[in-house]
Amino acid sequence: MYLLLTNILYHDANLKIILKLIWIFAIIFIIFTIPKIFLLLNKNNFKYSFTIFLFSFIVFVQLDTIYQYFNPNFQDIFGYETNSIRSYTVFDKVIKLPIRLTGPFGDEQVVGFYLATYGLLSIYLLKRVFCLSWRLYFILIIFNYFIIILSGERSSVIIYTLTIIISEFLFPIKIYKKILIFFSIISFLLAFVYFNPTTKERFADINYYLNFNKNKDDIAETSNLVKDVFKTPWGTLWYSSFLLWESKPLLGIGIKNYQHLCSELELRDKENVEWSQCNNHPHNYFFELLAETGLVGLFLFFLIIFEILKNFILKFRKNDDMIMVVSILIALLFPLKPSGALFSSWYGSFFWFIIAFYIFIEKKENDH
Repeated sequence: MYLLLTNILYHDANLKIILKLIWIFAIIFIIFTIPKIFLLLNKNNFKYSFTIFLFSFIVFVQLDTIYQYFNPNFQDIFGYETNSIRSYTVFDKVIKLPIRLTGPFGDEQVVGFYLATYGLLSIYLLKRVFCLSWRLYFILIIFNYFIIILSGERSSVIIYTLTIIISEFLFPIKIYKKILIFFSIISFLLAFVYFNPTTKERFADINYYLNFNKNKDDIAETSNLVKDVFKTPWGTLWYSSFLLWESKPLLGIGIKNYQHLCSELELRDKENVEWSQCNNHPHNYFFELLAETGLVGLFLFFLIIFEILKNFILKFRKNDDMIMVVSILIALLFPLKPSGALFSSWYGSFFWFIIAFYIFIEKKENDH
């Protein structure tokens, strides 16, 4: 209701308000309709066919992405070609490798996020519905992780890593299994960063972004981390969203208005910024909410998350399904990473889907 009011009453009627209202109604549909659909599927034992269908599609995406990586033309089976190719010297031989993969998603670089979210959820559902052994579950988790790292999507690697670590810590399993999974995940990632040239470049970029304006001799010195972060490709977007929030601090500028109004800003400190300070969205859920829904919208969002976490701790902390959902939610909201748009894109749709999945589990448990 708050999103509807802030956008209907927004003063500029030329900013495609109809499309924005459609997105809002889509979010409402996801949150209130999908839980009912899941309850119906669960009661009629469609959960088996649904799980098989979802996991089959995940396997297809995994295999197609691997094929794209090893194909000499870097095309998937549909002919979609990744456009992020680099040359590397490996054992004194120059080879070409893709630094980002797309799999069957065309020119959208979302395959890593898809596998880190829907992929992980499908593997978990397969384990729960068909009672997979812990060993097979572990193999599927690591195989999925392998492809996510290959995709070159750093934020997806962070989401997947955090979700696995948090969920395995909360699951009531033996301590040696927790330790094994933790060290396997971390070791697997470090091995990739060290041995795979594309992964090494993707993660080395982070150090470069934080230190691009320093001499090598100065990098080791203590620096203003916050100032440096706001000069990274993502930080510049966060900074511009903060400036937009200052113009309407209470109610915000309206959803999906960041991309329209950012270019009108008189951006400060332009000479010290290497990257564009405007994009389609701020690439951070919290800055997006702050700029587009204001302090009121951000407060309501935190209220929803607080209520979910409170219910989890008080009622559902021993429920495996709820542990997985809350782990994914915490990983998605981890603030020190770039993210997709909350009110559009794959990233936003999955966030609202996981909220709907939480409501489904809560209703199912309360009915029992």
